[in-house]
This record gives sequence, structure tokens and C-alpha cells, in this order.
Amino acid sequence: MIIPILFALALETSLSAAALPGDAAPPQSHARPLPPEDEVALRCGAVFAIAAKAQERGEPGSESWAGLNSRGREFFARSGAAAMDHTGMTKDELRAAVITMVLALNAEITAAKDGREVLAGKVETCLPLLPPEPAPAR
Repeated sequence: MIIPILFALALETSLSAAALPGDAAPPQSHARPLPPEDEVALRCGAVFAIAAKAQERGEPGSESWAGLNSRGREFFARSGAAAMDHTGMTKDELRAAVITMVLALNAEITAAKDGREVLAGKVETCLPLLPPEPAPAR
């Protein structure tokens, strides 16, 4: 259940850079470094969380990213579990890594001349990693 909570945390962190105090020390880690595929997956999970929050706010253009909240949450859960399995990360270490990614992405999006375009580009890059949408029930 920790991974959906982390996705929710990523959603909330995408609203405020104040979520991680500047003087907070990262936890001491005994985990192996993130393999590139896990780093990409976690970064895309953070992108999906930021984009899902944009959808909740009704930002123009975000409606074209169907199912990001539910599909993104599932993707994030699987990616987080895989990263923990591959590296030996603890839940706290994963949380810190995700917060760092969300804060960096938010900073990049905020600093851009057209943040919506930057976010849209990141979402489009990450969308192929999502599982397909389930077929509508008949």
C-alpha cells in the first residue's frame, strides 16, 4: 500500500516545493544506485503525478492524457516496487528519491517559458510506458 501513498505524495509535492525543507538531510542509504530503466520509470511516474494534478486543475491541453490518475498510479506502484527490488532501497529512500524528482521536474517546468509545453513533451515521452487503457465495459 506504500506505493499508492507515494503517488499521492508525488501529487501533493507537485503543488509545493515546500514539501521538503531545505535543511532536511537525505536518509543514509545502503541501496545500490538506481538502474537507468528504474530511474526513467520513476521519473515518468513523477511526470504522470504532475500531469494528473494538472488535469485535476483543468489546465488546457491536459484532458488529452486519458486515465493518468489511475493508470499513472498503477505504473508508479509497479515502478516503485521494481526500484526497491532492484536496489534494496527502503520506502523512505524511495520517497526521498521521488520527492527529489518531483521537485526537479517542477523547477524545470516553472522555469520554462512555456511550462505547459514542457510538461506536455514529458508526458508524451512517457506515455508509451503506460499499460494500455482497459476497454470500456459493454
